Amino acid sequence: MKRAGYRFTLPSLLAVALLAGCGAGTPEPEAPPSVATSCSQDFTWLDLVRKSGNLIGSGVEGEWTWSCPIRQLQTARLTVCVSHQDITELQIVLTRPDGTRKTLPALASWNTDTTCPPTAGQGWRLDIAPADLSLNDYSGRWNVRIADLYPNNTSNGIFHGWAMTLQGLR
Repeated sequence: MKRAGYRFTLPSLLAVALLAGCGAGTPEPEAPPSVATSCSQDFTWLDLVRKSGNLIGSGVEGEWTWSCPIRQLQTARLTVCVSHQDITELQIVLTRPDGTRKTLPALASWNTDTTCPPTAGQGWRLDIAPADLSLNDYSGRWNVRIADLYPNNTSNGIFHGWAMTLQGLR
């Protein structure tokens, strides 16, 4: 009976040693986020052609898609520009790229903002807590929807446009 034998040469032993020493293909751990960056959607008219807004009624929305390299969110700010006789009737929902919807606080609790053009109604700004928008990837389609909770009463409103800024680390 013949025994199977292996013959190792010096070059093959060195190659095996090198492969064993490099962790057998284990990837390097990803560096923690460290470079400050921001992603901004400047004021955008709801109706880009006419540079105007749309009636809010039972709901109207604006959406945008961006490539945003943030990996660790530090601040988020949403501004909406609306005309409405009674802002307490409005409900605002933000949809993130992962499809999660977040009903935002009542518009009356937001700060006024001057981002809106003179013909775009009143600007309202909300600083959103980073924990409320925690994502692994901030790139993709975002959506802001404003609805009048009492669309059949006499106070009509117009959603003119929006702006959003995220700041964080990549």
